[in-house]
Amino acid sequence: ADVRDYIRNYPALVNCCTIDWFHPWPKQALASVAEVYMKSIPLDEDVKLKVSKAFVTMQNDVLTTAEQFLQAERFHTYATPTSYLDLLKTFSNLFAKCKAKIGDAKVRYDNGLEKLRDTEVQVKEMQIQLEELQPKLDVAVKDTDKLMVEIKKQQKEKVTDCVAARLRLPRHTGDR
Repeated sequence: ADVRDYIRNYPALVNCCTIDWFHPWPKQALASVAEVYMKSIPLDEDVKLKVSKAFVTMQNDVLTTAEQFLQAERFHTYATPTSYLDLLKTFSNLFAKCKAKIGDAKVRYDNGLEKLRDTEVQVKEMQIQLEELQPKLDVAVKDTDKLMVEIKKQQKEKVTDCVAARLRLPRHTGDR
């Protein structure tokens, strides 16, 4: 009757308590579950096998560390089968995100390479056009130099004529 009264007075003891029935999975069970999850991931078979073994090792190491933590700190931590399944799901999600990110980067890289190739072709075409126009440019430069010499000569003549004309003009004295 004492236990019944105690539970009635403190219902959280029943509502918030769980029975510790989490037994560790055998390594073979962990490996087979990991292999099932790894089937949906596009990797080589030998890589999938190594990753599955890494998951098994991680789960066993977590269980060992939880036991050491219990011995050292007297505090229970649990690595349940659900946490193992969460690990596998998290890996799958992260793999998909990284693959998408790398795929996007590859598309940008390929687009950049295509633009560089197009630019290379355009530059080669422009170089050919420039080589074809080079003789015409040389002639145009020579003609421009001749024209500049003539313009300078004409300017000198105009300046000389203008100075001579000013010298010939009568000067106004300002007397009126």
